[in-house]
Amino acid sequence: MKSIKNILVATDFSSDSDTAVEEAAWLAKKFHSTLYMLDVVDRIEECTADYCMPYNLIAGEKEKFMKDARKKITKKVAEMESKFQIKAVANVRYGDAYEEIMSEEADKHIDLVVIAPHERRTFGGKLFSHLADKIAKNSLCDTLLIRQHA
Repeated sequence: MKSIKNILVATDFSSDSDTAVEEAAWLAKKFHSTLYMLDVVDRIEECTADYCMPYNLIAGEKEKFMKDARKKITKKVAEMESKFQIKAVANVRYGDAYEEIMSEEADKHIDLVVIAPHERRTFGGKLFSHLADKIAKNSLCDTLLIRQHA
């Protein structure tokens, strides 16, 4: 059986992500793994068609979002460590979610990625989850997609 030493769970603090975090923590306990929790703060769009925001405004907003994300993920890590008696590590990155999740996977030598697809219906009624699907298809390790309980 394959050894699972490092588990990565991506979160945006939604109820879907909370389900994935709980499942990842349970797996970390079961396999005596380290749980890496990641939140990616989306890049701020600097310009629209005819206006660009000043750099100092963008930098200030970025720092505010990063600080808020670090506070939330630190709290969630402490909660999972206490509840499941595991080792968990928090990280916050800034940029494109897909790129940052894939970078975190490589940087931390991840064996399993756990992610919750954020499903939305398209015009044809088909469920669509672009980020989770893209990660599942391109990840170098196993990926577990967790659906929220009904």
